[in-house]
Amino acid sequence: MKKSKKALMIIAAVLSIVMIMGISSIAFAADAASFTAGVSGPTSVKQGDTVQYKVTFTVNSGEGMGAFDAAVSTSGLSVQSASVTSGQSFFTASCDASNIVLANDTNVVNAGGSVTITYTAKVTAQPGGAVSFGISGVHGGGRVAGVATPATYTGGSPSVSGTVATDPVPPTDEPAPPTDEPAPPTDQPTDQPTSDPTAQPSASASAKADDLDDVPKTGDTSMPVWPFVAMGIAAAGVLAFAVGKKAHSK
Repeated sequence: MKKSKKALMIIAAVLSIVMIMGISSIAFAADAASFTAGVSGPTSVKQGDTVQYKVTFTVNSGEGMGAFDAAVSTSGLSVQSASVTSGQSFFTASCDASNIVLANDTNVVNAGGSVTITYTAKVTAQPGGAVSFGISGVHGGGRVAGVATPATYTGGSPSVSGTVATDPVPPTDEPAPPTDEPAPPTDQPTDQPTSDPTAQPSASASAKADDLDDVPKTGDTSMPVWPFVAMGIAAAGVLAFAVGKKAHSK
């Protein structure tokens, strides 16, 4: 009888332990933290621009989260700075071009809350190239009944990519200057006037022209008077000479 009673007590204890473990597992599942992550930033940039990318961790469920970490990857960018810009402050906050590490001992990001890290970077990619910013290997820590517990992450490896705008290129197909220009004429006309037609005649030329006015020219219908006068005088002289000679001979 005593053995039967002892066996029943052992069975009851085992069942109690099993029930407690089952209830604990259900409570653990209900209180386990879960979170997601996202990345936002520009998709069209210019070379030399200073741009910003934001990484946001959002707690979906659980008592809260006090730790986040992820690997950072970039392309065509030069990270200038990174810091937590909204949400819970962290005792440990290490954010650079390679990693994000946030941790707190007591303060946590409650379910429904989020924390954002802002990255400032300079575009180094060439025009027509691409830029990208993303995170991977994301982990987080939550609390269950005040005990730090790994959180469930469901966000994958978020990233954002963009293209570098190309500057307009001025047209280069401007018309070339003509190469087949006409050669200058080699046979210059020889019947060009040798004197300026507008030049005034010199005094000697005018005098010669006046002398030539008394000389009859071909086709000139006007006859000057002085030849006839000279001929009359010569005839009168001949006649007077003849008469005088005749009188002297008598």
